[in-house]
Amino acid sequence: MILKKFHFPIFTLLFIVVVLLFSCKKEEETTTTSKITEEFYRLYDKAELLYKQEDYSKAFYYYSKAKLLGEALNDHNKIIYSLMQMATMQQVQSDIVGSEASATEAIKYFQKILISSIK
Repeated sequence: MILKKFHFPIFTLLFIVVVLLFSCKKEEETTTTSKITEEFYRLYDKAELLYKQEDYSKAFYYYSKAKLLGEALNDHNKIIYSLMQMATMQQVQSDIVGSEASATEAIKYFQKILISSIK
């Protein structure tokens, strides 16, 4: 009596399932980036509105949140803008040390942009 092996269909099915799982990851990453970008602009718009209304404490909060999302996106321009707005608000409120710290942090991102543009 000859035993038949049924391993071949099982491995083929397993291979197809694994390929499908890995191919779906790329769309998920793009969707996540898109959601983060949308959230950034939502916070950014809210911060701009509050800044124009001169409600600096709330605007500072939203710029800070937007900066964190800019870091998650690795978008230096978004980070720099948020930091410079934060520094401006700190200077208006006579927080010179905090303003200087925010501006100095923005300079680090300027340097990263400059270095990447030279390469």
